[in-house]
Amino acid sequence: MRNKYSFSVVSIITLLLFFFAVFISSNFFMNLIPEPNPVGGAPPPTQSPKYAAEVHYKEAGFEPQIITLKYGETVLWINDSINEGMWVASDPHPTHDTYKGFDQLHGVGAGVEYTFTFTKTGIWSYHNNLSEDKKGKIIVL
Repeated sequence: MRNKYSFSVVSIITLLLFFFAVFISSNFFMNLIPEPNPVGGAPPPTQSPKYAAEVHYKEAGFEPQIITLKYGETVLWINDSINEGMWVASDPHPTHDTYKGFDQLHGVGAGVEYTFTFTKTGIWSYHNNLSEDKKGKIIVL
């Protein structure tokens, strides 16, 4: 019985050493360690941004006021205003029908976000429906 047990232990250790040697020789573990950037080199690539642009709404209005996009790209608006609500809507006020569907449909408070994907080329003006003098423009190529 002791010989069978010893043989099994030796067999398992031999197999483990064999597989370990195969992984070491194939650089398996080296592929798990990221290579450092060379001095002055570019940072490693990151995931592409989820949004083509971010627009921050503040008490003074939209920042930036003008953005250029490609067809099919998405914009993220963030209400950074402490005292004003934000309701992004296509011009003209009050019909919002220059770009049908480009309308947040309701006002939101601080910290709330709105996204819209532009699937029409052109120049699209918009405003804050809760403060119509706060305007912006999206150019879609």
